[in-house]
Amino acid sequence: QVLLDMLADVAQPGETRAEALAVLGQLGHPSLSSLVQAALTDSSPRVRSEARDLLAKQAPADAIPLLAEAIAFGTTTEAQRALETFASLKDPAVDTILAGLLDRLAQGDLPPELHLELVETAQKTEADDVRKRLDRYLDTRKGAGPAAPYLEAMAGGDAARGRRIFFEKVETSCVRCHRVGDTGGEVGPK
Repeated sequence: QVLLDMLADVAQPGETRAEALAVLGQLGHPSLSSLVQAALTDSSPRVRSEARDLLAKQAPADAIPLLAEAIAFGTTTEAQRALETFASLKDPAVDTILAGLLDRLAQGDLPPELHLELVETAQKTEADDVRKRLDRYLDTRKGAGPAAPYLEAMAGGDAARGRRIFFEKVETSCVRCHRVGDTGGEVGPK
């Protein structure tokens, strides 16, 4: 009941409510389907993104158009998350959408905040058409010098997720060597 209350409490931050929905999904709550449907129209982009992700696990065919819509019309956070969700779906419709997005990327018609997620998602697909388009795009970066592998990381990102990874993720232990403000080590650069 606590998780349901957190999800329903619009005074809670969107991230908290999205995490409550994610946990309800992990627990397989009996009302999950109706919770997801309600969350798809929530005022918080994070809650909507989590709902689309859960829908993709429950009913991928229903989720694909909603994910495409989030990429086209959603916030940057929603579009990035939709691309990440596409990586988990094996469907020709997803491959068609990814191919179109890669064409837009090659033409310079895709917001830079989505480049990294698109490239990473395309790298995970097995569709030949998508792989060929990705390879063509990656070939265009060769003249960019040593920074070429990092061009997509120049825009976008999620500061909250980055902060959590830096300070809380034991596997990376960034804070052991690097410093932000008064917190962290002295070995690596600030």
